[in-house]
Amino acid sequence: MAVTFGSQDGRLSIYNHQRSNNMITPRLNDVALTLTVIVALATSALPCAAQGVIYTSRGAFEAAVFGLAGDRRDVDFEGALPPGGIDHGGGVIMYFSPFALSRMTFVGVPVIYTTANGRVFVNFDSLSPLMVIMDVPSLAFAADFSALRTPAGTPFTATLSFDNGDVFTVSAAVDPNRAFFGYVTTRPFSSLTFSDGGWGMEKLHAELLDNITAVIVPEPNMFDLFTLGALLLGGQVVWRHKRPCFRCQMVRSSSCTAVPRADQLFRCKRTWISYVPIRRIT
Repeated sequence: MAVTFGSQDGRLSIYNHQRSNNMITPRLNDVALTLTVIVALATSALPCAAQGVIYTSRGAFEAAVFGLAGDRRDVDFEGALPPGGIDHGGGVIMYFSPFALSRMTFVGVPVIYTTANGRVFVNFDSLSPLMVIMDVPSLAFAADFSALRTPAGTPFTATLSFDNGDVFTVSAAVDPNRAFFGYVTTRPFSSLTFSDGGWGMEKLHAELLDNITAVIVPEPNMFDLFTLGALLLGGQVVWRHKRPCFRCQMVRSSSCTAVPRADQLFRCKRTWISYVPIRRIT
């Protein structure tokens, strides 16, 4: 055991630079217990389904997410819009990218466009497809998909790519028609990309979204947090009970009756350190 002596304000500083394995092992056990509990809580919050499921009917999608744990968000662009939009008249409001609403971020050329059926979101004449970024991982997403225009106004094949690796194609039609698509998964995703394939020589995009529904990953409830706190507190109590004895540096047991004196090193935390009066240590 290496010991360094040095005086400071009439007191002797003693510092042990070497920790025994008996001190380190209980801490490693505490860390392992903590990580195990956190993983268990995170996985228990997810629903037990094998793979993601797609829906082409809003009624079937609503039934699927009815009992799904998580916070639901609905966006129809009819309510109050965020500030910063430029009103071009005729029900057209243009924003600078990115456009954020209801904790979703839309990346492209954001335009709120008023149709005969109400407001919709359009990625207007963009050089890239529309990307929707969720502020937290999500388990479900659904919307009415369309495009403001396509070559000759014909139906098109939309491509939906999720950042968890799932990619789908949807047969959709140009505005004012809509195609519903819903997606529920156990593999959380944080963003999706909607592409109408582009049109014209420049391959400009004009993806259209309306009536969005998303379900985000649920946060641990109060009971889970209470359980985690109780386990961590219990682990701390066990560690304190098993910390090394100041005299023999072995794991303290019920048979250890050693009592520290004021001139002995007895504090046992992350490092062994104590300030004691100057006198000879025996």
